[in-house]
Amino acid sequence: MKKLKWTIRLLFVCLMHPLFTGAQTVQTDKVIPSDGDVMNWNDDYLLDNYELRDNWFYSFHLGSFINWGTTAPSLQLNSIRPSLGFSVGKWLYPQGGLRLQLLYGNNRGEINSRGYYWHTAELACDVVVNMSNIVKRYRENTRFNVLLLAGIGGDQTFGFSKRDWNNDKKAFSPYDCSLLTFRAGFALLYQISKKWDICLEVVNNWVDDSYDGVIDNNRWDGHVNANISLVRRLKNRDNGHKFKYLKNDLTKVSQANQRINQLHEEAEVLRNIPPADVVGGRQVNVLVSFADSTTVIDHLQEVNVYTAAQAMLQNGNRQNLYITTLSDMTDELFLKRAEVVSQSLTQQYGIPADHIIIIKNHVEAEQRDKLEGSVIVFINENISQN
Repeated sequence: MKKLKWTIRLLFVCLMHPLFTGAQTVQTDKVIPSDGDVMNWNDDYLLDNYELRDNWFYSFHLGSFINWGTTAPSLQLNSIRPSLGFSVGKWLYPQGGLRLQLLYGNNRGEINSRGYYWHTAELACDVVVNMSNIVKRYRENTRFNVLLLAGIGGDQTFGFSKRDWNNDKKAFSPYDCSLLTFRAGFALLYQISKKWDICLEVVNNWVDDSYDGVIDNNRWDGHVNANISLVRRLKNRDNGHKFKYLKNDLTKVSQANQRINQLHEEAEVLRNIPPADVVGGRQVNVLVSFADSTTVIDHLQEVNVYTAAQAMLQNGNRQNLYITTLSDMTDELFLKRAEVVSQSLTQQYGIPADHIIIIKNHVEAEQRDKLEGSVIVFINENISQN
């Protein structure tokens, strides 16, 4: 029981360490943009944002099982048994990730210098810690990495041999069994191309004493998996195969700056169209900006639609609401967007449809209905730079 407790504690430390490491955020100097400012970062450690589908990999394994425990044979060529396997995993951070591995291996044990055989299928989940990226800064062009592995899984033993002298059922238990396994090891990873790595991996597995069919004083049994692997890194949404720093993709910063400048221009348009005092009421101007060539009102623009609706409701819906535009867009696109805004006003806020007038010419809309006042919704075409 003491061995089991210490093994569980060791496994817990190994599992949690990379999560704490990967969760550390790198301090950066950020500049909050104001009028005339641009976004910039003065720290090279700022990584790009990646999604769930990014930084996945899979690998094929070819190697051997080397058993140790009650009936383990002396280390010789015959005791190194063949194995093969497959893994799939994801890098959560440059410092660590997770992997699911399936292995199959053949085993050999000895009793009274006589050999017997069985098979093992193993499924395990490992935490993968990239020590190279912990002890030094992560770089995209690094080819050689040292990895630590720790995990938990299950072994299924089956097919205990009946050949030769194994007819003596008392020598060992010939029954299949399912066992919990604790794992720890290391791997040496070398990049051979932008998509492929080659990996040398050694992992030790601790299992129950019944693993080899013989129980002796409740000792641990186990096996060492030594594999050479071919690792394939899948393509990310940015068409790369590794983590990247934002500074290496200056187009993102440029696009952000262009977007900020565009927002400044939109604000300037609103400042240049002040509410006009009229005899019987007040003219209220609202700007609704559509992204790219869409006809969908996003969450930020919903606030502006709400503002227009409130202006109508405060005046008891006695005035008219005009939907017009300051942007150069096609009649078809303008009418589609105007209809979306109109439906939102009528269906969500109860604005009477007969008080909503759609006019593309903003000059005509501004000149109408001065006696009672009006609400003007300007539709803006916001074209992002891709």
